[in-house]
Amino acid sequence: MANSVHIVTLLYYPELAQDTVACATQLARKLALRGHAGSLLTVVNNPKIDRARLRCETVAHDNTGLEFGGYQRGLDMLGTLSATESVVFLNDTCMSHHVFGVVPRANLLAAASDMTGRMQPAAAGVVTDSQVGSFSIRGLALDRWVSTWAFVLNHAALQGLQWRIYEPELEQLVTGAPTLDAFWDTGLDPRLVGHLNVWLFGSADQHRWYGAQPLSAANAPGFARKARAILQEKYLSARLLQQRARLYSIRPAGIGQRLLHRLQCAREGRPRGFV
Repeated sequence: MANSVHIVTLLYYPELAQDTVACATQLARKLALRGHAGSLLTVVNNPKIDRARLRCETVAHDNTGLEFGGYQRGLDMLGTLSATESVVFLNDTCMSHHVFGVVPRANLLAAASDMTGRMQPAAAGVVTDSQVGSFSIRGLALDRWVSTWAFVLNHAALQGLQWRIYEPELEQLVTGAPTLDAFWDTGLDPRLVGHLNVWLFGSADQHRWYGAQPLSAANAPGFARKARAILQEKYLSARLLQQRARLYSIRPAGIGQRLLHRLQCAREGRPRGFV
């Protein structure tokens, strides 16, 4: 049986829908050229998006669990997968504040080809090392994680995750209160809380999220949604590390890739790093 790589694309922003589907379609074609069968399924998390205009198979979702609930919906729709299958998950934010250009796309495709059919659990995406050492979520330690705006999981990893991308219980770890001392559940690792407080609410001289700003009563609900998504991402990586998954990074590597990526970022007027 030929190795297959499926693509689950997630849409929320109407203005990004067509470009995201085009990107996913291009990835599917390049995977086919590499000899991989597969499918393209788009999960629509926003009823304002006209599914009839999308040239691919679509399924509606109610945005429960944000992107992770959408990813789970897509994975469930794929049904039972064999040991020779992997899944690419693609969020529409890859077409906005991320520079998902020639280099990261090529690296993602190469990783997907290499991991598909392997018995060792594997994941690919932008791999980031913690700058504050190791911390834990629900008893699982992690010192690095895979960004989930564009990532791949092979069958062995999905099996180890028990086919669960979205863990609803994590949402209770963010209270959404308008003050830092009450925003997080008291049971969260203080080192993780410190890291996330800087990332979400830090000052301009700190390594923070591009949308970071001081927490207030007005922005607390929006930050709570973002915080819950971040915890889902971190916990997913912690579960992958627990099963000793191999993590492939799609970051530009080597002088040639870095130069090509830098040039593309300059043309698009965006920072060359990944957020």
